[in-house]
Amino acid sequence: MNNPIPSNLKSEAKKAAKILREFTEITSRNGPDKIIPAHVIAKAKGLAILSVIKAGFLVTARGGSGIVLARLPDGKWSAPSAIGIAGLGGGFEIGIETHLQLHILSRHCPGCLP
Repeated sequence: MNNPIPSNLKSEAKKAAKILREFTEITSRNGPDKIIPAHVIAKAKGLAILSVIKAGFLVTARGGSGIVLARLPDGKWSAPSAIGIAGLGGGFEIGIETHLQLHILSRHCPGCLP
């Protein structure tokens, strides 16, 4: 299990690399129909990789941490930046869950990168 509690940037980068491998490598759990093809990652303008936990009983809380990377104009990846998410909710919910998220950013925002 990947720990969703924020840590230092080095451990967040290691966790993100492990999560990315889980989404892109064929394993005994992930067949070829369950992975993200390499050409999709190759075309990506950015990646956000997160580990999230959600728990609650009537009132729920969600939190997680990860990193975001941007593809630079020269085609290389930027240095990682730490990101975190948090949220509250309500309704008839009981339980706890953890999940991994890989967001593929498909275009640059004008004026965001030099």
